[in-house]
Amino acid sequence: MKIAIFNGSSIKNDAVSKLTSSISEKLRADGSDVKEYFLYQMNIKGCIDCGPRRPDDELKELIDEFTSNDMTIFATPVYRWNISGALGTFLEELSAYCRFDDKMAKATENRKLSLVMAIDSEENVADDAAASIQNSCSRLKIKYAGSFVLPFNDRSRISDPEYQGKISEFVKKIMS
Repeated sequence: MKIAIFNGSSIKNDAVSKLTSSISEKLRADGSDVKEYFLYQMNIKGCIDCGPRRPDDELKELIDEFTSNDMTIFATPVYRWNISGALGTFLEELSAYCRFDDKMAKATENRKLSLVMAIDSEENVADDAAASIQNSCSRLKIKYAGSFVLPFNDRSRISDPEYQGKISEFVKKIMS
């Protein structure tokens, strides 16, 4: 299975990255080809106007990855009840291209997407962020495969056997 991880964290070695590293390791052990993109290090700009436009090289690369993979995992810290700005910008751009390009819209249909989040406080912030992604998936006809939440207080426990078990369960769930 070919899987892309779009990491929306602004910090490359934070809890989100440690979590995606652990998920990637388990996916690769199951035979998947995994590639991770750090969105904050890429040149991705939000919408400029409401008409169709041609994506720049890095955005085009991400959209091509999204439409050619068996699954995409969005990984993000959750700030103030929502996904990171970089991940939101990518999703906004993907939605815009699908709106104006029927071929692109068809290419995203039935793609599988899951969400991995590190949250800073209240558990319901993860529910709000997941609901936002589920809504986008519904509009774009993408299959939502579920989410994994890492509470802020548990970030140092990612390598603990208990958390590794939870991550393994998540990987099994999204692979089915």
